[in-house]
Amino acid sequence: MKFWVFAVFVPFLAGCVSDTSVSETKSEKAERICAGEFTPGTVEFSQCVALLKAQSESLADYKKEQEKQKEEEEVMSADIAIQICNDFARKAIFKPIERISSSRSLGSHRKNVDIDYRIKDESKVVKAYCKMRGREIVDFNLS
Repeated sequence: MKFWVFAVFVPFLAGCVSDTSVSETKSEKAERICAGEFTPGTVEFSQCVALLKAQSESLADYKKEQEKQKEEEEVMSADIAIQICNDFARKAIFKPIERISSSRSLGSHRKNVDIDYRIKDESKVVKAYCKMRGREIVDFNLS
């Protein structure tokens, strides 16, 4: 029994110890890197720190832009778009649904989805409209 407690507890403690701080800021990293080459307090040291900060910020901006572009290029199938809109619409319709009478999806990344629901015990049809950007519904309307 003592062995199991030791076997479980020691790896937990090992994960808590690290030689670099997780909360180390970009400026602290830049200063640590530049301290290996230049004397702290000199003009060269300050220029090195400024250059590394600028490169880090530029890289972060580039990564954000790449991620945004990737999201914009994502093309979802019509079936998945209809399913997402259907799940959202069913939560908003408070009447028993007999069946979906029609559904359609237009577009690639920005989809417009229309679904017509036949309501049970009534002769009326409820129409759901979803405007989507990727997998996110940005506009929803029931009529």
